Amino acid sequence: NTASDSEELTNVTGVSDVPDFSDEESEMTVSDAHEVLPESCKTGENTAERCAPVKHRRLHGKKYLAFCFFVPAAVMVLIYIALGVWPVSDNSALVLDLNAQYIYYIEKLRSIFCEGGSLLYTFERALGGEFMGIFAYYLASPFNLLFTLFPKEYITESLLLVLILKCGSCGLTFGIFLNMTHGKRRPAADIIFSSMYALSAFAVVMQHNLMWTDNIICLPLILLGIERIIKYGKYKTYTIFLALAVFSNFYIGYMTCIFVAIYFFVRYFSFTRGERNPRGVRLNFLRALSKTVAFSLIAVSMATVVLFTAYYSLGFGKLSFSEPDFTPKQLYDIGDMISKVFFGSYDTVRPEGMPFLYAGMLMPLLTPLYFITPGISVRRKIGAGFMLLLFFVSFNLSTADLVWHGFQKPNWLNARFTFIFVFVVLLMAYEVFTRLGEFPYRRVVICGIALTIVLIFLQKSELENLPDFKAVWASIGIIGLYLAVLALTGRRASGSYMSLASVALAAVVCTELFAAGVVNLYDLDEDVSYSSRSSYRDFIDPYLRAKEMVDDESFYRSEKLEHRKTNDNFAIGLRGISNSTSTLNSSVIDLLQEFGFTSRSHWSKYVGGTIISDSFLGIKYLYVDENKTDAPWYVKEYYEKLMTSEDGITVYRNPYAMSLAFTMHDGFDGNDVTGDSYENPFEFMNVLTSEHNGMQVWTRSTVTNIEYTGCRQFGVQDNHTGYEKSSEDSTAIVTISTVAESTDPMYMYIPSKWARKVNLKVNGRNLGYYFTNDTHAIVELGSFAVGDSVDVEMTLSEDKLYMRNGGDYFYTFNRAAFELMSDDMTDVGWNITSHSEDRISGTITVEEGMTTLLTTIPYDEGWQITCDGEAVSPRRALGALIAIDIMPGVHTVEFRYL
Repeated sequence: NTASDSEELTNVTGVSDVPDFSDEESEMTVSDAHEVLPESCKTGENTAERCAPVKHRRLHGKKYLAFCFFVPAAVMVLIYIALGVWPVSDNSALVLDLNAQYIYYIEKLRSIFCEGGSLLYTFERALGGEFMGIFAYYLASPFNLLFTLFPKEYITESLLLVLILKCGSCGLTFGIFLNMTHGKRRPAADIIFSSMYALSAFAVVMQHNLMWTDNIICLPLILLGIERIIKYGKYKTYTIFLALAVFSNFYIGYMTCIFVAIYFFVRYFSFTRGERNPRGVRLNFLRALSKTVAFSLIAVSMATVVLFTAYYSLGFGKLSFSEPDFTPKQLYDIGDMISKVFFGSYDTVRPEGMPFLYAGMLMPLLTPLYFITPGISVRRKIGAGFMLLLFFVSFNLSTADLVWHGFQKPNWLNARFTFIFVFVVLLMAYEVFTRLGEFPYRRVVICGIALTIVLIFLQKSELENLPDFKAVWASIGIIGLYLAVLALTGRRASGSYMSLASVALAAVVCTELFAAGVVNLYDLDEDVSYSSRSSYRDFIDPYLRAKEMVDDESFYRSEKLEHRKTNDNFAIGLRGISNSTSTLNSSVIDLLQEFGFTSRSHWSKYVGGTIISDSFLGIKYLYVDENKTDAPWYVKEYYEKLMTSEDGITVYRNPYAMSLAFTMHDGFDGNDVTGDSYENPFEFMNVLTSEHNGMQVWTRSTVTNIEYTGCRQFGVQDNHTGYEKSSEDSTAIVTISTVAESTDPMYMYIPSKWARKVNLKVNGRNLGYYFTNDTHAIVELGSFAVGDSVDVEMTLSEDKLYMRNGGDYFYTFNRAAFELMSDDMTDVGWNITSHSEDRISGTITVEEGMTTLLTTIPYDEGWQITCDGEAVSPRRALGALIAIDIMPGVHTVEFRYL
C-alpha cells in the first residue's frame, strides 16, 4: 500500500480510520483487528457488501506506546517526591480509607499468601467473619499479588509502587485505544492525551481507592472491544477486559457496565455505514448487539466468584445500610461544576464535594471546538453531544446519581463514575487536536479567550475551590501558554511523527499535569491529611514484636488498649473485636455495642471493655502500651502480667477467658435481651452470667438527681430527653448524680441514638470526652466511699445533647460475686484440639440442664457443624451468635466454614 492508495480507499469506502502509510515506519497501526478492503474494490453503493476483506495482520512500529506508560508513571513519581514520600521525607501515600482500611486488608491478604491462612474466613475481624467479601470488595485486583514480593516492613513502599504502576497502566491502555482506533500513528498526540487521562484530577485524587483504578485501566480496552465487535465481530478483547473490570471491583465495574450499554448505541450510530460494517455483513446491527449482550453476560459470569461472595457478604447488613431518596434534586450549581475543569480547582472529598473534572487545560480549550471542526461528521457530533448531556444530568440530578452508584448515596467521594466522563471528553479533545491544521487557528484563540472570560466571571463569584492565584491566574497563564505553543507547533503538533515542537508541547503538558497533581494532593492533605510512614510503622512494629513473645498455640482472642485505626488487628495478626469494613456484619456490631463497647455503623473497636466482656468473648491476652496508657484496675488485679517488651508493650493474660464455645441452660438463646428489648450493657451481662452459673456481678446505682444550667430541657421521640444551649455563647452543663453504696468500682453507660460530644467530669476530675465515636462506651468512674455523692458533669461541646430516658446509668462491679463465679467460668468450655481459620474441632462435656452450646462465633450459614460426625443445625443466639442444642455427655464438635 501507498499513501495515495490509502487516500483512495478512504474516498471509496468512507472508512475514516484506514491506516496512513505516509512513511515506512508507520506500517499498519490500527491493530490486528482491522481488516482492510482490497484495493481492487470498485466504487458503488454496495461496494462494502460485495468485497471480501483482506485478512488482518499484526502490526509493528508501536514501541512508542511504552512512553504512554512511562511518562505518566514518571510524573506520578515526581508528584510523590514533591509530596515528600519516604525516603525523600517521612510522608506516605496513606490517606482516608487507604489509611484506615485498605492497607490493613492488604496486610491480611499478604499474610494469607506468605504465611498461610484462609481466604474464606478470618477471626481477625469483629469476633470473626467471612473474608471473601472483603476480597471481592477491596482486594480482587491482580496488582495486589505484587504485595507478596515485598517484606512486611515495606508494605507502604510496595503500595506506592502499585499506585505508580496503575497510573502508568491507565496511560498505556488509553494509548492503545488511540492507536488502534485511529488510522494514523501519532506518537506525540497519543503520549500527551494518555498522560492527561492517567493524571486527571479524578485519577490522582481518587487513586487512594486503589480498587477503583483497575476500571480506569480497563475502560479503554473494553470500549476498544466494543468497536471490534461492531466492525469485525471479534469479542475476546471485550470479554476479557470487562470480566477483569467487574472481577477487580464489582462496584465500579457496575458503572462501567452502565456506560458500555450506552456507548454501544452511541458509537454504532456515530459511524458511517462503511465504518461500522467494513466487511459487508448482513444484519450487522443485530449481530453486533447480540454479541455485545451475550459476551457481556459471559464476562459477568466469569466474575461470579467475586460477585456471589460479595452479595453474600453484603447480605450481613450493607444492603440495608441506608434508605436512598429518589426525589429529584439538583446537586450542584452549574457555575460550580464548570469551575472544576480548571487547574487547581480542588474543593473536597467530603460529602459536599463536587466531581473532579480536570484533565489538563488542553481539554476545556479544545473540546468545545469538536462541534465546529469540519473534519468530524455530524453524526459523531450528535453522539458526543448526547454523552455530554448524559453526564451533565448524571452529575447534577440526584436520581441519576443514585442509579450510577448502585442505588446507594455515596458516603464521601462523590461522582465515582467521573473517569468515564474524562475518557469521553479527552477523546473529543484528541480529535480536535489531531485536526488543528484543518481549520483556522483563530478558533482556538477565540475558545481560549472565552475560557478566560468564564474564569473572570467565576472569580467574581469567589468560589472557595477556585482561589485567585493557585487556580484562576494559573489557569489563565496555562491557557495563554498553550495558545502560544499550539500556534508554534501548528500541524506538527498533530503529525504522525515526533518533531521537536511536539516534544516541547508534551513537556509543557507534563509540567502542567505535574503541577496540578502536586496542588491537588497538597489540597487533599489539607482536607483530610496524609499519614506519615513512621506513624504506621512505629505503631505496628512494637505490637508485632510483642506478639512474637506470646508462646501459645491454642485458639484465643487478643486485644489492645491503644489503636491507630480500627483495623490494626489485620496488620498485627490479632484475633479480636476491632474492625471496620463496608462488608459489615450489622448484628455483630449491635452485639458488641450491647456489651458496652464503642461499636456502631460499619465498625467496632475495643473501647469500653470489662472483665466480664473480656471473659465471655474469650479475650485471653490484652496488650497495653504503658508508654501511653495505664492498664485498667481489673487487669492489674485479676490478670497475669506475662512480660513487657523492649518497646514498653505489656502483655496481660486473662485467666478467666472462656473458650470459643461453652454450655448454657437448656434452650437459651438470649434474643429477648437484645434489639428493642436491650436496656443497658450491665443488665445484658447480668443475664449472661446468671444463665451461665446463676450469678450477677453488676449492681444498679439509682440516679438521685439531674440538674442542668445554661440550657433548656425538651422532649424527644424514641424515649429520649434533649438538652439545648440557652444561647450560642452559654456554657451548658448537665449533671447526673448518684450515691456510692460500696467501695467497689463504679461504671457508667448512657444510651443515646443521637450522640453529641460532651466533656466529662466526675466529682471535678476530668475524664475527657464522652459520646464521641471512640468514647461512647462503658466508662469506669472510679471507687468511692460508701455514701459519697458521685456527680457526673457533662459540658456540651455542641448545641444539643440527647440521652435515653428511664435508664439506670450507673452500676457497681460486685467483686465478691465475681470471685465466687470465676472458679467455674472456664470449666465448661469447648476443648479445642485442632484449629485453623475455617476449621475448628474439639471436645465438650455437657451436663444435665446445660444443653445449649453457645459459641462466640458470629451466626453465618457458611458454618457446617457436626457433633460426633452427625450434622447439626445451628440457631441464632443473642441476636448474632451461633448456638446449637447438644445432649448431655462427652462429644466431639467440629465447625467447618465453606
